[in-house]
Amino acid sequence: MLTSNPEKEPKTTLTAALNDFAKSYRQFETEFTKEHFVTFEANITMVLSFQSKQLLSFKTDFYFYTGGAHGYGGTDFLNINPKTGAILTQKDIVNDKTAFTAIAEHAFREEYNIPKNDDINSTGFWFENNQFALPKSVGFTATEVVLTYNPYDVAPYVEGVIEIRLPIATAQPFLNTTFL
Repeated sequence: MLTSNPEKEPKTTLTAALNDFAKSYRQFETEFTKEHFVTFEANITMVLSFQSKQLLSFKTDFYFYTGGAHGYGGTDFLNINPKTGAILTQKDIVNDKTAFTAIAEHAFREEYNIPKNDDINSTGFWFENNQFALPKSVGFTATEVVLTYNPYDVAPYVEGVIEIRLPIATAQPFLNTTFL
């Protein structure tokens, strides 16, 4: 029987991902009778959230349902150097990770009412080793740096996407300014 696994390694190309999705759907369809059949769903929306001569930041919202109790959705950012076409990693963008992490943690604690001296997980979050960490997904708008934690990253599914927005002016001293 098919199982849904959002933690599965991502496909290397969009075509490979679509082919895998279609194959899984056909397999699922043949394994269940019509009265028990559930339609698969995939919704993906991508928008350009920030553009400069040095940086393109794309925001992707996605939702997949492939059977089970609920689907899986979230938000990811893709940052690209428009001059080279290279995908920019967090290491390319953040030049002082320690300081940037500290301001992000401060903003996170304020947003979710976690006292400064309490453990980061004291209100129910799931940070590994009770240590605040930056999310995998960091993106940009004209005025903000957007940090997104998808369901299960640091909280249960029911919490949805957890987002922290830092003003560019606050974050800029810790970023590689070549890209802004």
